[in-house]
Amino acid sequence: MNFQKLIELREDFNLKQKDIAKLLNITQQTYSLWENGSKIIPLKHLNSLCNYYNVSMDYMLGLSNKNSFNNGKYNIDKKIIGMRLKKFRKEQNLDLFYFNNLVDQLYYINEIVDKIKNSIDINYRLFDNASIKLKNIRQEITSLESDIKNRLNSYLKNHSEYLAECLIVSRGNHLVLPVKATYKNSIKGIVVDVSDSGQTYYIEPYSVVELSVKIENLKYEEIIEENRIIKALCLIINKYNCQLKSNNELIEEISFMYLKGDYGINENLEIAKLSKFSEIKLIKAIHPLIDKDKVIANDFLLGNNQKNILIISGPNAGGKTVALKTVALLVLLNQCGLPISASEAILGVFKNIFVDIGDDQSIENSLSGFSSHIYNLKGIIDNLDDKTFVALDELGSKTDPLEGEALAKAIIDYIGEKKSLAMISTHYLGIKDFAKESDNIVLSSMSFDKNTLTPTYHLLLNVVGRSYALEISSRMGLNKKIINKAYEYKKINNYDFEKLTDELSEKLLIEKNKINLLEEKEKKLNEKEQLLIKKQVELEEKKKSLLEEVEYEKEALIENAEAEIKQIVDEFKNKSVIKLHEKNETLQKIKKLKKIDSVLDNIHEVDENISENDDVMIKSLNKIGKVLKIKGNNLKVLVSDKEINLKLNDVRKVSINKNQEKVKSTKGVKVINFEKNVATSINVVGKHVDEALEEISRYLDDALLVHYKSVSIIHGTGTGTLKKAIWEYLKRQKYVDSFRSGVYGEGGIGVTVVNLK
Repeated sequence: MNFQKLIELREDFNLKQKDIAKLLNITQQTYSLWENGSKIIPLKHLNSLCNYYNVSMDYMLGLSNKNSFNNGKYNIDKKIIGMRLKKFRKEQNLDLFYFNNLVDQLYYINEIVDKIKNSIDINYRLFDNASIKLKNIRQEITSLESDIKNRLNSYLKNHSEYLAECLIVSRGNHLVLPVKATYKNSIKGIVVDVSDSGQTYYIEPYSVVELSVKIENLKYEEIIEENRIIKALCLIINKYNCQLKSNNELIEEISFMYLKGDYGINENLEIAKLSKFSEIKLIKAIHPLIDKDKVIANDFLLGNNQKNILIISGPNAGGKTVALKTVALLVLLNQCGLPISASEAILGVFKNIFVDIGDDQSIENSLSGFSSHIYNLKGIIDNLDDKTFVALDELGSKTDPLEGEALAKAIIDYIGEKKSLAMISTHYLGIKDFAKESDNIVLSSMSFDKNTLTPTYHLLLNVVGRSYALEISSRMGLNKKIINKAYEYKKINNYDFEKLTDELSEKLLIEKNKINLLEEKEKKLNEKEQLLIKKQVELEEKKKSLLEEVEYEKEALIENAEAEIKQIVDEFKNKSVIKLHEKNETLQKIKKLKKIDSVLDNIHEVDENISENDDVMIKSLNKIGKVLKIKGNNLKVLVSDKEINLKLNDVRKVSINKNQEKVKSTKGVKVINFEKNVATSINVVGKHVDEALEEISRYLDDALLVHYKSVSIIHGTGTGTLKKAIWEYLKRQKYVDSFRSGVYGEGGIGVTVVNLK
């Protein structure tokens, strides 16, 4: 189910979900589930919606794009139409000034809309509230019907032995009881019907008859009241007769415009460019009614800088008539403002479009095929001018060939004098020769495969075509003796001419196929070029992003190093007395940290594939290392004098300036490597939590710098508060691999053993 259709139609009618739910007598929640596709619509409700919106079931289900608004139920609402136009304009990026101007001219008649909405439901039934009288009548009918059912149910309960079936049956708009024939006199009432077997009598008890009569009278009153209400509605509508007629005309025009656009989009058609000249330029044009997968596209050029008359020759059933109809239809469609089936089109606006195609022979009017042909030609010739397009099929045929040919030549001359545009099909060899001598005529032919004796339906320009009458006759099984005799009657010079024509047509067809092939290749190359451009842009964006990421990481490392240097210097300054070895140690630490600036300043990202012995930045560690071995996506990298295994996506190739005096390592770069005596354990027993955690933090930093894999924190047992705080702290540290309580010989539960990464 195309659930989008539910939304579009509801919005087109300017309705909310609760409005539709009310019409269908369901909850808004249920209807909402239908629109979002969470629940399937029951068939009866789907049918009701189709009737209300006046659309087919296929359209509602998304099986067809064709819609219908034939019975006038579609609300005349300026808001609805405006909404549809706005949507169409947005989708197609069109200037809809003219559309909007038409919409502004529409009358929105609140009195009519409100009255109808409040009076008629989705099933075209008057609401009970359409009038007070109607409401009272229907309530009374409902009450009486309920009373009848109660009385009949009493019979079912108390006299079931008399009944053929223990149920209430409807016969002729009467509710009756199915009574066994043997007990027909046991229940007093009116016999409404008898079964075919005569074994069952359908009886309406007397106690019910009276009520039924009352209902019949009330239903008659209901009809009278409904007619009165409908008449009142009609009188209101009649008041606005002129406005409604105007709306109808405007909506027809708007709908036509909208459908033209919709037709063009669905069929992938083009809008022709209009020319101030009388010209026809159709590129890859096809007949709009022939299957696109089967039809052959052709080019047609007439007028302006081209010749005015196109003569088409070629075999029978080769596509000459289809070519004429294709151009004539596309010209006519364009003049109706419709898009056409051509990849490119430039068309003039013609005052007259004349077509003589087919056989209009009429026994009734005493017209032969030729007489009918001449009758049409007279009407055409009398109205020729430079704003006329003419399509003539088999000009001068259906009569003596010699005279028909002479007449055709004269008509072609006259068309040329009037500067009209014309397409003419013919089999006459004389016309073909005549056309070659004219400056105003272009010859063309429908191609023919002489090997398979079948037409190809390609139009070849500047080629004289053969009819292939004898070849086609032979293929269709005509007596070979006749065929051979026909060949004998043909003149030898004609044979030479036809042979030359065949060769030329074949060459032109080959060239046309080559052109089509080159066009397809060019199209594919353009697509590949666009794809490469897109990929190049994506790569540039990715490269830019990676460079920004590297720069950010570099700046972060420098900032951290500078902050630590500042901290060390501040500590140094704050100490009044400092031992010599501590001073040297501090100076050494500053020296080591400053190396980070030197290293990072000389690291540059390289946009190349990673190979063995390349320097790389390790993203997860923010360290520089050297690639030792590559196997697939796995790397072995030397970093800080240690070999580690990494994934390819965790490193980025960099270039390091080896000439820097401060950077002397050839086996990778040690970003931080302090030489310091650090104990393998720290004692924080008796300290406050904050004080203990601060000391542990400094201690673990030192332990990491000297590459300890495991250390111990002595915290004692006590209340367990200090141990708990230390464990919570350790959980948050990325450099902590794991931790545990000590075992026997390590200090027991009063000690936490920490494994570092």
